[in-house]
Amino acid sequence: MTTRSQGDAFSWSNKRVLVSGATGFIGSEVTKRLMKLNAQVSVITRTDPDLKAVNWISAMNNGVFPSQVISEINPEVVIHLATRFQSSHSPSDIKGLIESNVEFGTNLLESAKQAGAVFVNINSAWQHFGSRQYSPVSLYAATKQAFADIAQYYGETGLDLRNLTLYDTYGPSDKRNKLIRQLLNTANSNEQLDMGPGDQLINLLFVSDVVEAILVIAGLPSGPKLHNYVVRAEKSISIRELVAQIEKVTEKQLNVNWGARKARPREMTSDWVFGELLPGWGQQVKLGQGLTICWQELISEP
Repeated sequence: MTTRSQGDAFSWSNKRVLVSGATGFIGSEVTKRLMKLNAQVSVITRTDPDLKAVNWISAMNNGVFPSQVISEINPEVVIHLATRFQSSHSPSDIKGLIESNVEFGTNLLESAKQAGAVFVNINSAWQHFGSRQYSPVSLYAATKQAFADIAQYYGETGLDLRNLTLYDTYGPSDKRNKLIRQLLNTANSNEQLDMGPGDQLINLLFVSDVVEAILVIAGLPSGPKLHNYVVRAEKSISIRELVAQIEKVTEKQLNVNWGARKARPREMTSDWVFGELLPGWGQQVKLGQGLTICWQELISEP
């Protein structure tokens, strides 16, 4: 890693920044990085993020969006990371998905436009099944696209909108029960892990590279058009290749029961390539290095 990154080149000192989703995996890391860069950080979350030196705004007070509080903060940059992720859904999930992924974000867009702030929105590769311009893998992805369409309206009517699309993310502070964590736990415990066929692909970025991308896109100069960019690892790999990488890093043979689970519908079985790569950004942490960091953290836990 270079001593001064592209993201740091933008002057964050005393910049008024509002981060949504600061209690999440990526959001917490973005918030910590901004604090180190001496930004004036406010976070809007449902629960107190327990981070010193940040101003906490309750996301919903008695069901009312805190527009007035945001207006008083007058943010210069809004980084929208709050999301409700579900790989599949039941009818009871519909209301929550729309409230979290569409309604909340739309209120945030309105506040950002009123403040004249730069708005960084995070999209998902799951909105692009088969490399298509739009084809949702799940209802979650459909709600992300619904919000993106609403954001487009704000971007075309005065808001400085920057859309950044991510694939899969991982890192040592990631406590989500996602694939990397499951595989590392399996290496540590030698318990059997039931898996699908293993031929589906995954594209993984380490958390520090994701944070860097967010800071880079936020710091791009304003222009006459909307900013729409993608960041991705240099190559996508199969789940079987990922297991082999983890076995190499951990020096353990994973007890994986291949084919015990059916593949989910609309998996990435061919590489999904779409969109324009973010200028001024490059992957710094390769997969082997990132997995080593995650493994060392796991085995050092009490």
